[in-house]
Amino acid sequence: MGQFSINGTFTYLPDPSSYTPDQIVEVGTFTDGAPILQGKESGTLTWDILTPTQYKELYDAWNTNKGNLVSGTLPERSAASLATYDSVTAYYHEPIGRASVANWHNVTMTVTYVSR
Repeated sequence: MGQFSINGTFTYLPDPSSYTPDQIVEVGTFTDGAPILQGKESGTLTWDILTPTQYKELYDAWNTNKGNLVSGTLPERSAASLATYDSVTAYYHEPIGRASVANWHNVTMTVTYVSR
């Protein structure tokens, strides 16, 4: 449906409403001033609200690929715009949300070991 993917595209799931990247530790600088970073990118995807069908599609994609480093797409690292997505390989973690009578609210999914 949107640009977000986990080892394939989605039929019903919309793109996340936000992506919050975690900080990568800066351990120094090169002689030209560029930072030396240690570690891999990680972050949190958030959907404000999902229908049961959308949540099931997200959960099933995670469940099929859990524990595996898989290809997909994520918003650009700066998260300044959710309009630009990059191809990545990453570990996608179980989506967590609060279920109500009709929908899932504040669904989050942690993504770790991201390589762009």
